[in-house]
Amino acid sequence: TATSLNVTGVTTAVTVDINGDLDVDGHTNLDNVSIAGVSTFSGNIDANGDLDVDGHTNLDNVSIAGVTTVADNQRLYFGGGSDLQIYHDTGGSGSHIQNSGSNLTVRTTGTYLYMHGNNIHLRSQTGNETMLTAVVNSAVSLYYDSSTYSTAKLATTATGVTIDGTAVAGGLDISGDIDVDGHTNLDNVSI
Repeated sequence: TATSLNVTGVTTAVTVDINGDLDVDGHTNLDNVSIAGVSTFSGNIDANGDLDVDGHTNLDNVSIAGVTTVADNQRLYFGGGSDLQIYHDTGGSGSHIQNSGSNLTVRTTGTYLYMHGNNIHLRSQTGNETMLTAVVNSAVSLYYDSSTYSTAKLATTATGVTIDGTAVAGGLDISGDIDVDGHTNLDNVSI
């Protein structure tokens, strides 16, 4: 038992139990550390190995170099919980995405932008209504309200453009008025 201990040189101890503060001004090499409670670091932390965090992590500024892996159905949040989320969704039961399989989703307040295979969809969170669909080597479709109208209001296809389900290339049937302020060239007119 010592009330004051001053040691110079190398000290080896099998077990040390310290109930008070420990102030280390020099280099400290710890092979295995278990910390219970709050730890505060005023300087840099350099972790050359894996970092496993099971609880909440609050990071003010993050710079990531290299590959970062996020597990299925886990989300990256930016801002508040409903501001911006990026996540990989495997689809299936309970998913807002109606396609099964694998999806990459960017979610903001009010809308979803997700990619599924060769498809890109823009949907509203309210009613899961499709607003825009783009498919590789296929149509780009724009919807007014897909929950009410199943046909795209405007779509580009391999054969041309369709407006409200009518192909413009094959003919256009207009049931309303036509107001033309500029020059009109009509090859064949039946009145």
